[in-house]
Formats: sequence, structure tokens, C-alpha cells
Amino acid sequence: MRSRIKVLSGQSVVLLSVILVMVSLCYAQGYPARAIDIVIPYGAGGGTDNFFRLIQPALSKELNVAVNIVNRTGGGGVVGTSFVANAKPDGYTLIGTTDSAFLLPEIVKPKTIPYHVLEDFVPIAGLGWEPLIVVIRPVPEFESIKTFRDLVAYEKKNPGKLLTACAGVGSPCDIDLKILKTTHGYDPREMIMISGGEIITQILGGHLDWIIATVPVPKPHIQIGKLRALAVVSPVRIPDFPQVPTMIEEGFPEVNVGMDFAALGPKGL
Repeated sequence: MRSRIKVLSGQSVVLLSVILVMVSLCYAQGYPARAIDIVIPYGAGGGTDNFFRLIQPALSKELNVAVNIVNRTGGGGVVGTSFVANAKPDGYTLIGTTDSAFLLPEIVKPKTIPYHVLEDFVPIAGLGWEPLIVVIRPVPEFESIKTFRDLVAYEKKNPGKLLTACAGVGSPCDIDLKILKTTHGYDPREMIMISGGEIITQILGGHLDWIIATVPVPKPHIQIGKLRALAVVSPVRIPDFPQVPTMIEEGFPEVNVGMDFAALGPKGL
């Protein structure tokens, strides 16, 4: 029997998040005295937004103040991240993000990033990890595409026909696509700078053909047959879709970047 990845339940993730954030933030006496904003530098409905909205109720309850999820989109995460970098370091404006999306834009395009991630932010806590899943529209035209290997084979026969999208430069999806290009020579036609919530809307509307997303985003649409899962970006198969092979099983072991979530504050916090 194949091993299955042990995914934290929603309650476990919430408990872990509350403990880590509270230990880091509640040390100062009298904090918090008012609402806390957690800035998500991506649109509503995406993987990062979904994760932090999962832990939001428990944080509000334990801290006894409102914890607001504030979406500040633009620039592949740069707009919201820059906003927090320039915020007052009083613990009331934080950022909820992923490690790759937070670190890599400065490496990929350093001249256009108005902050330095290692100098302008204080790390608070790592909060969790989610695998990614590859899905495609289950239309008759793509009936032969059952696995990710099938998708690559289809693309080689029909170059440039399939369209995908990612949330921005440095997003886990973008990194995985770049790994595919450098290791396997597969360079799909890609749109960039689309938020996670918009990506799922675009594929359901037929404007995209396939996407790589965190599992909760397309999960309900897979379950009712509106999308078909091809592979998971995970070391082992996942409980939600045990029938779906991993990218390792599909012959693409280098494609292994998932979503690591973290909370940070501005320098001086």
C-alpha cells in the first residue's frame, strides 16, 4: 500500500497557528488593544487567502480582538508586501504569505522590488504547508489527457495550444513551471500575474486550459466533475485524492515546490 501524506486537520492547523502567533506577538503587556490586519498580497479565493481565512476565527477568539484579512493585490504580491514593509511596526499590520512568493521576486527582479525581504521584515511564525494539484478542463478535446504525462505529450503534438496561468513571478506555480522548462524542456504557454481566486474563475470559464493550484481551491470543482485532477505536487499521494498520482510517479520528481505559509511583520516589530 502506498504511503499517504499526513495532512494536518483544520483544527490542528488553527491550534498550531494560534500558539505560534500568540507566543511571538503577545509578549508585550497590553497587546493587542485593537484590531489586527493581516495583509494578503494576493486576491481573495486563492491558496494564501484561503489558508489565513481558515485560522482567522481562532486568532480573533484567542486574542480577543478582530483579526482582519486584507487583500492588497498587484505586482505579483509586491504591492501588498511593500505596504507592510512601510507599516508602523506595532504589531497591528502583518503579512500572511508563502516563502517562495515572498523571497523569490527580489531575486528574480531585484531592481523593481522596493524592499529587502531579509532587512525590512521580522519573521513571526511558519504556520503550515499545502501540496499543489494539477487540474485540467474535462472537455472532449482533452479527453485523452488523464495524467500529467499525457498533458506534456499532448502539448508536444499541439505546441502552444494549452494555456495556463500563475499568481506571479516567484509563486510556487511559477517556480514549478520554470523547473519543468529547465529539467524537461517543457515550456507551456503561460499567463502571469493572475490571483488564485481569478485563476479558478478563468479555468471554469474556459479561458484557461489547465492550472497548478493549492488543493482547496479546485477541490470542490474536481469533486463535481468540472475539473479533472492529473497529478499532485507532493512527496506522496494525498488523502483528498488518493487516486491521483504524484509528480514523482509521473516522472517529474524535480517539480516539488508546494505552499509554505508564514506570518511576518515590518522591521522593528
